[in-house]
Amino acid sequence: MLYMAIKEHPQICTARDIKETNFFTDNYEKGFDWYKSFFDHCDNHVAIGEVSNTYIYDTQVPSRIHSFLPDVKLISVLRNPYDRLPPWPASSQIPLL
Repeated sequence: MLYMAIKEHPQICTARDIKETNFFTDNYEKGFDWYKSFFDHCDNHVAIGEVSNTYIYDTQVPSRIHSFLPDVKLISVLRNPYDRLPPWPASSQIPLL
């Protein structure tokens, strides 16, 4: 939901043709020019950004981001893990002892 709101905002530009570049984790070795190529269409926008759910888990990501984008502002959304659980099927309930 947040991604769609950001993507549809007229003053915010997101990565072209991809939701998650995962540059600062899985694709870091491809270089910053590779990463910047996803945003070369972002002229005259107030904000430019991407979405990734992997950055929060990797301890190297903060220093990597800071090395290329020292003044960046980040948004992080944390969800309640209980709310993300699928409903437990009634037929497979574990009996209480």
